Amino acid sequence: MVSALERYDDVLAALVAADVRHVVVGGVAVVLRGHPRLTVDLDLALDLAAAPARRAVDALTAVGLVPRLPVPAAAFADPEQRRGWVRDRHLQVFSFQDPSDPLREVDLFAEDPVPFEVLYAASELLLAGQREVRLASVEHLIAMKVAAGRPRDPSDVEALRRGSAGCSDGDPWEAATFEGLTAVQARAQARSTPEQRWAWLAGALELAAASGALARALADKQAELDGLWWP
Repeated sequence: MVSALERYDDVLAALVAADVRHVVVGGVAVVLRGHPRLTVDLDLALDLAAAPARRAVDALTAVGLVPRLPVPAAAFADPEQRRGWVRDRHLQVFSFQDPSDPLREVDLFAEDPVPFEVLYAASELLLAGQREVRLASVEHLIAMKVAAGRPRDPSDVEALRRGSAGCSDGDPWEAATFEGLTAVQARAQARSTPEQRWAWLAGALELAAASGALARALADKQAELDGLWWP
């Protein structure tokens, strides 16, 4: 089984080689912070100035990724074009997919969820296997989740707040209740290594793909994007 880390290793390496400052946010960041939840794509916030945005697009296309939307990849690097998408089509992320692997998808934020310089300064480098991953701070992840307000975001916010408050062992009888068992499992995840969290995510994605759930999720995402593009 290919781990989630291996699946995106070339993406992260290509961005570093192209000198593109970027920060991992979204579901993968939540998983790496110790909260187990299924996520399909790698969400990135990056320096959206024209030059680094163009280097980012070139790096992603060089590793085989193509846009989900019916536009040239290079159009994302045009600030006016991108602002028009955000203003007129309410685009939040620009998605790149791998035509040969449905488990590889990268979403670039079309506008800064948090001012990029602030987000980058507060981020931290986390070692997962042999790869250093720049991860958004817990505070910024919580702020982005609260601002997004999607149905799954409150549980992510709760888990992030719980994790940042520490993970003591608690009452040994705690696991005798459903709520207590959930808390025990959350603390166990918080104590796991980033590489173990990547491995958990890889297994969950493989299971989702085998069951057909991943195909349905990707179809729903494509339908949502199509609705933005062809109202």
